[in-house]
Amino acid sequence: MHFRGITTTDISYNHTTDTASTTQTVVINNTSITATSGDVVLYDDEEYVWANGQWNLLGSEGSYKLKQTAVNTATAENDTATTFVYSVT
Repeated sequence: MHFRGITTTDISYNHTTDTASTTQTVVINNTSITATSGDVVLYDDEEYVWANGQWNLLGSEGSYKLKQTAVNTATAENDTATTFVYSVT
């Protein structure tokens, strides 16, 4: 698989009709590209791969976003400090 970028072309999966987009040419950074097998793009916070003549939904980009958690730790100056811990959600 090869990440191509974020597209502005609507290739979203239609959950109502259970169909994938077959629009092979998409716009990324104001440039039209024709997808080839294994190309991966993001559209509307979802990740898609081009295979078998259609865009197949891989999942939500949000599943890879970092979660920030604040943890208070003691210091000599004011007895508290904030340390941020990041984890993949």
